[in-house]
Amino acid sequence: SILEYTNQRYKAAPKLKAIRTAKSIDPAKLLPIRKVLWENTKIIDKFILENPYSFKQRDLDILSGWKRRVQERFIMLKHLKNYTVFMSVEGGGKLYAVIGITDSLSDMFHPSNLPLFMKAVLIPFENKIIYDSLLMPYNIHIGSNMRRGFNEEYRKIKAEKGIITKI
Repeated sequence: SILEYTNQRYKAAPKLKAIRTAKSIDPAKLLPIRKVLWENTKIIDKFILENPYSFKQRDLDILSGWKRRVQERFIMLKHLKNYTVFMSVEGGGKLYAVIGITDSLSDMFHPSNLPLFMKAVLIPFENKIIYDSLLMPYNIHIGSNMRRGFNEEYRKIKAEKGIITKI
C-alpha cells in the first residue's frame, strides 16, 4: 500500500498502476518507487495522516516505525533457529536478527550460499526485524579465508555487542 501511494504521488514508475491488487510484480519495477520512499520518509507521515486505505491504528503504528529503518549493505551470515544473522558492512560492526515475514530466509537462501553480500532495508515489525521485501544480493564469490574472517568477526561482535533483535 505504501509503495502504491508513493508511486501515485511521485510517479516513480508511471506505467505501474495497481500494486496492492497485483497478483505478481517484477521486483525490479518496484525499485524506483522504493528508492523514492526511503529517500523521503516524510511520505510515511503523509500516508499516516491521510490514511487512504483506512488502516487500523495498529497498522499505522507499525508503518510509523519504518522511519527507523536500517538501510545499507549487509552480509547475510548464517541462519539460526529463529532468525538469520545480517552483519552490517558500513554500520560499525552490528549484527541483526532478521526474519522473513512469509517465508523463512533459510528457505530462500540455502546455507551453502552463505555468507552473501547484499543491499537491504531492515524495518521493525511487531518487536522483530524484517526486510522491506527486496533483498539485492551481489554476485561475489567468498572464499574460505574471507568466510573464516567473517565468522571470527561475528563471534567478536556477538560477544561484545550481542545481536540486535529490535530497531
